[in-house]
Amino acid sequence: MKRGMHTAWLVAALGVMAGLCLPPAAQAAPAAKRAPRPEAREVALHARDAEGSVLALRVPAGILLAQLQQQGSGANTNLNQIGGASVSASLYDSPNTALKVNCVVGCSAAGGFSDNGAFTVGATGVTNISGLFNDAAANLTSGNAGAIRATTDRMLYVNIGKIAGSVPGLTGSSLNVNCTGGCSGSAGFTDNTGFTAGTSTETNIGGVFNDALAAVTSGNAAAARITSSRAMHVNLRNASGTEIGTASNPIRTDPTGTTTQPVSGTVTANAGTGTFAVSGTVTGTQGTAAALAGAWPVKVTDGTNTLPAMDAVARKGFQAVTDGTSTLQIDPCQAQARSAYSVSITANTQIIAGVASKQTYICSALLIVGAATNVALVEGTGTTCGTGIAGMSGGATAATGWNLAANGGYAFGNGQNWIFKTATAADNVCLLVSAANQVSGTITYVQQ
Repeated sequence: MKRGMHTAWLVAALGVMAGLCLPPAAQAAPAAKRAPRPEAREVALHARDAEGSVLALRVPAGILLAQLQQQGSGANTNLNQIGGASVSASLYDSPNTALKVNCVVGCSAAGGFSDNGAFTVGATGVTNISGLFNDAAANLTSGNAGAIRATTDRMLYVNIGKIAGSVPGLTGSSLNVNCTGGCSGSAGFTDNTGFTAGTSTETNIGGVFNDALAAVTSGNAAAARITSSRAMHVNLRNASGTEIGTASNPIRTDPTGTTTQPVSGTVTANAGTGTFAVSGTVTGTQGTAAALAGAWPVKVTDGTNTLPAMDAVARKGFQAVTDGTSTLQIDPCQAQARSAYSVSITANTQIIAGVASKQTYICSALLIVGAATNVALVEGTGTTCGTGIAGMSGGATAATGWNLAANGGYAFGNGQNWIFKTATAADNVCLLVSAANQVSGTITYVQQ
């Protein structure tokens, strides 16, 4: 084939590869016979682009750049070099008979698919994504596409717009979270750090109610046990960590178990055949008189002299001291601290308020009237004893009480023994007057 023919074929191939379009005259020009020339060191191919500019391709004569065949005959182009580098496996995908391409701009991977199109797991292609690290990038205009943002450690920025179809709540710039399991509140603080009352935060704790739980292995963490009434199980230990409250290591109220201990409050004890050594002040309740035969005696002594065994019995307002056979009666007005009411009235008046389960004992009374007046001492309920009224001395009305002349009066008792008492526990005590005249005096009393 003559050189002119080679040129035509090469120019045609160059037009196909580079998207050029040659004038029709250039394509149809017949090849002219020329005299042989010396062997060329290079081959130069010339053509024009769409704007009419001349293009030149210079190829060393010793290198076969391309093998061209006529159109329609299954023409192939075999590349030997790209950018001065020999074509090798790094540039050529032999199994797929394809040239490897580095797409640097405006590329679209084959893994993409139509918007809202179906996706088949294991079959539909996917494309790796990347992001732009540039915190100064301008915001996008609505309707425009843009590169997604990434952090310096290659993580994508995420804007949570909705959760389950609803816009999530925020506290400041923090996302509100409903922690439903395995959560740890912010109230926790570092182990063995200081705690400031009223300032440091704390977390409520819970436990598991399951008495069949297996023992925990040493060094492992586990839920604390609680009772069905939500109380924590507690294992008592001493300062050395030794378990106490066991048969071999009982709980003691003193370090050795032999030191005498003070006792206060109510103590129920059964001495059996032994005795109790008691010092200090002791208040005891023996029980009722009917149970006196089975009661244990209490001896009061100063170490030399001993009082008879005694039993405190509440019987009709008296306290009894007994040696088991004879009983000494003590008047309530001597056994109790007396209270006093200063009388200054001109009308019916409640002077003493009743106390539940107790009776009122009048220890003394001094009354003087400014004008002739009848005065009655009564008991009952209500502001002036009007309900369940009963006379404590005389009748239940002023007219049936004491008849006192003008500037006259009465003095009853010396305060050492009771002179009047209520018949009904918790009753109030009142003075009734027959006229609006001044009544003055003092009444002392106890309640038990």
